[in-house]
Amino acid sequence: MKAKLIFFIKHPSLTLKYISKYYPFTYSELNKYKNLLNWQAVSSNEQINFTDNIIRKFHRKWWNYELIQNPKVIWNSSLIKTFEKQILRSLKTFYSRTTTFIHQITMMDQYPSLKETLVLDWHLMNHSPGI
Repeated sequence: MKAKLIFFIKHPSLTLKYISKYYPFTYSELNKYKNLLNWQAVSSNEQINFTDNIIRKFHRKWWNYELIQNPKVIWNSSLIKTFEKQILRSLKTFYSRTTTFIHQITMMDQYPSLKETLVLDWHLMNHSPGI
């Protein structure tokens, strides 16, 4: 336990991200620490009881893409109507990234030697000891 505490003290930004991602914040805690939290991590935190009030109160803090994907957020018609622009912008970003990814895969299929090289490079980067 002491080793974990020392680690968290030595790495405050990582600690903050971890707490932001996994701590079951209440409305009052979110409000109290709103200027300290990592809101990208809070947006994907599945331990928070996301109410309409919480979503509306911190609407300028949320990372919309993460919030939209969070299964703990119940998107009722009122929230969808209120945040329609943000939702659409996030979906467009997702679509753009997905289209780029699909295009890259298609290009790889057209050039087998490129595909082999990229797959080998990925494998070496992710499975080589000491890297």
